[in-house]
Amino acid sequence: MVRLRYLAALAIAAPLVAQTPERHTLRGTRVAIYDLVGDVRIVEGTGRDVVVEVTRDGAEASQLRVETGDIGGVPTLRVIFPFDRIGYRDDRGSYSISDLRVRDDGTFGHGTGGRRIRIRRA
Repeated sequence: MVRLRYLAALAIAAPLVAQTPERHTLRGTRVAIYDLVGDVRIVEGTGRDVVVEVTRDGAEASQLRVETGDIGGVPTLRVIFPFDRIGYRDDRGSYSISDLRVRDDGTFGHGTGGRRIRIRRA
């Protein structure tokens, strides 16, 4: 089982509001999960299914979309952020800024295209 907790908010100072976890099942021996920020915990299980639990947090949590479906024959889960700037806090106490190109379907990495998103961890 994979558990994901997302801490995404445009206004970092806004209080976090926890929402109900959502469970998604991806079936296959190979899956892909795309997310820009958050915590991931991977727990070994049995069988061929991957269960992903998503909990959206933050003032803008309701604007995040979670989509599933095959991309290139691979079952995927994507957390789609409609923002060009994402700020979040974590417990590590470090500060960083990353720029990433993200396609409209929430995927990133290989290939080109997509819009530029700036991610700031404070």
